[in-house]
Amino acid sequence: FDSISSVDRFKLKQCTNTQLANTTMIRSYLDIVSDNSGVTLGSGGFIAFCPADGYFWLAPSCRSNSSQCIPYFFNSYHRAVDVLEVMQKAAVWNIPWAISVAYDEASF
Repeated sequence: FDSISSVDRFKLKQCTNTQLANTTMIRSYLDIVSDNSGVTLGSGGFIAFCPADGYFWLAPSCRSNSSQCIPYFFNSYHRAVDVLEVMQKAAVWNIPWAISVAYDEASF
């Protein structure tokens, strides 16, 4: 797999413009998984913590070394429940995913 550092950021949306900023969904994630390091407080409540340039949420299993993360892309029409499910799986099953959202359908 390519590392997340090799992914063209022009083909991605920043986390704050996706379901990763859905405060209701992220609150559910936090309540279920208790991953305090994976969230941050936004203006309206908890949102996913996307470090560095703000394009990837890193699973707990690779958060300390992002070069070990496997990129996982949602299309631009993703649903909050789908993102929540993938985040939960990554956290509970120790899957080293770096979750991001493609800018449009042609990006990947």
